[in-house]
Amino acid sequence: MPEAYRLIGRPLSAPLFYTAQGAVDGAALLRAAARFAESLPGSGPVLNLCTNRLGFTVGILAALLSGRPSVMGPDRSGAGLAGLRAQYPV
Repeated sequence: MPEAYRLIGRPLSAPLFYTAQGAVDGAALLRAAARFAESLPGSGPVLNLCTNRLGFTVGILAALLSGRPSVMGPDRSGAGLAGLRAQYPV
């Protein structure tokens, strides 16, 4: 992994998250974010609605890697999402 992607002052092999499937290290996190960034449609903002920390982090990193802003709404209600769509049209 390029040094430019270094997130924290520890090895990329160090665990950052623990899931039911096991530990997720920095290298796996960056690979997941890069895969997600490549799959993002369009070119507008990325709406991050993830409810768990790992998914949320992958979403933010994917937005950063793709050079797009990450938008996080106050809630997931219909009105909240409609407000975000009005403010950040796709």
